[in-house]
Amino acid sequence: MSKDRYFSTNVAEAIGVHEMGHIIHKKYGGIGLDIACEAWYNIHKEKVDYKEMLGILRKNVSIYSSTRKPSDEGKKFDSKQYREVIPEILAKNTYVPDDFTEEFIRLLKVRCGRFESHWMSNNAWYHLSENGDWVVNDDAPKEAKDSYALYCEQRKEAAAEQAERE
Repeated sequence: MSKDRYFSTNVAEAIGVHEMGHIIHKKYGGIGLDIACEAWYNIHKEKVDYKEMLGILRKNVSIYSSTRKPSDEGKKFDSKQYREVIPEILAKNTYVPDDFTEEFIRLLKVRCGRFESHWMSNNAWYHLSENGDWVVNDDAPKEAKDSYALYCEQRKEAAAEQAERE
């Protein structure tokens, strides 16, 4: 973390990674807070909401990771307004990795990688269940439910592949 804790780091390589994080945010939207909440749950078995996660990010990643653009202040909450979550976590992991940043990146790869993710393109279509799994809402459209079914199948196949490697 930088000396004043405003940024996760001030190392050149990590700053480059931070900027790449903006490309991910732009492509995938406001998934940073969702992934952060899921990563926290996976490590601590403690479900947190967005407000709590912003406090955790402020304390453990950087102050900047929990900020919005001044033009977003006073607007209705939208996780897409938090454009620095992904970049700051990626930057921190580059220089000072910890369990949280590594789990966040693992989950980010799942969301942005080889698994079907259309069902996550609208925050109103899914939620975090009591046991910490992301599930599609009952009232989600058919396209989201079909996408989620494919995602679940892909996850099963990936788990089987992982078991074979171990």
